[in-house]
Amino acid sequence: MNVTVFARLIQDEAMKTEDLGHFKELFVGLDLTRRSAAVYHLVFLVRRTLFILTAVLGHSRPDFQIIALLLLTFMNLLYLVLAKPFEDSAVQKNEVESEHLVYSSVVFSLLLHIFQNESEV
Repeated sequence: MNVTVFARLIQDEAMKTEDLGHFKELFVGLDLTRRSAAVYHLVFLVRRTLFILTAVLGHSRPDFQIIALLLLTFMNLLYLVLAKPFEDSAVQKNEVESEHLVYSSVVFSLLLHIFQNESEV
């Protein structure tokens, strides 16, 4: 991505998709009147990268993996609720519900891991 386009997105209070040139397809559906929406793709990429690193490097520590995923999911849920990066409220609601479902699944995995370890003792 062109650094100048990204810098303008962060600096400008309200930027139109027409100003983005050939990068405008990346920002379709995002509410660019909010600065926090401009970093949606960056947040998504960092989250996925940290998830993969946790899965690969922490393969011998499932408790660490679950807690790291729990924190990543919670931080993304907070970002979605506070930043509201989408123009359409239905998309926003769908993303929050999806992230909440992932969070609930991770909490269930954590509880399952705890109960499994208790039964082994």
